[in-house]
Amino acid sequence: MNVTRYLALFLVVSLLSGAFLLDAHNHLVKNKRITLIAKTLAAHNHVKEHTQHVSKAAATRDVSQGDSTIILSQYGKNNDIPGIISLKSRGLNSGDLAPVKVGDTLYQETISGVTDINTVPTAASVSITVPTGGVPTGQGYVATEFSVGLTSLDGPAKGMRPVFKISSEGVLQLLETTSTGSHTTVPSGIVTLNSSGIGTVTNVKIPANARILLTAQPTKAPKGAMFVSAITPNTSFTIKSTSGATDAGVNVFYMILVPLP
Repeated sequence: MNVTRYLALFLVVSLLSGAFLLDAHNHLVKNKRITLIAKTLAAHNHVKEHTQHVSKAAATRDVSQGDSTIILSQYGKNNDIPGIISLKSRGLNSGDLAPVKVGDTLYQETISGVTDINTVPTAASVSITVPTGGVPTGQGYVATEFSVGLTSLDGPAKGMRPVFKISSEGVLQLLETTSTGSHTTVPSGIVTLNSSGIGTVTNVKIPANARILLTAQPTKAPKGAMFVSAITPNTSFTIKSTSGATDAGVNVFYMILVPLP
């Protein structure tokens, strides 16, 4: 009789536990909420991973219809910095340290969107890479450069290209008319003044309120001052010299800036 009671009690407890676990599972699925424990990488003789308390630092990924977001939060330990830590090693296994090489991408964010024909090309990217000379022997540091890739309004499909870089020395590298993947919409280039001391630059996206910087380039020094004499929106702009024909053949660099709305 006692055995029968114990068996019955065991069955009741099992059923209740199963129902509780099923309800908890359904609750998690319904809310579609995944909490990721933040990880910190520490490189000594080897790489160690450890988790921090959720109350101190956590990464939360909320997924709902029409929304997918990663939120990084930090509470307490105010000297710490919330964010993403990225480590690249050429070691074969987790924790193996091996030097990176010139051209390696240390970090990259890749952005895509579904097109009207249901393809998913890369639309934009943000990258940190190792430049030439960026891993000097025996020096204990890695040099880096920063680049942004975008796709033009003129396309083409799979036409994302670097639009600017910041070198390891902080020098800005611009997309010019002679750059790979350039269009008649790029913000900078060089124009040679004609026999009348005039240069016209085609740019099918230039707005009427564009600000255009000008400076003379080698090899001929100008006698007069370079200025923008006209802007025809969505068509072109014109550069002139105050010395007219005297400055024929002068090479003029231009850079287009546009104020935010």
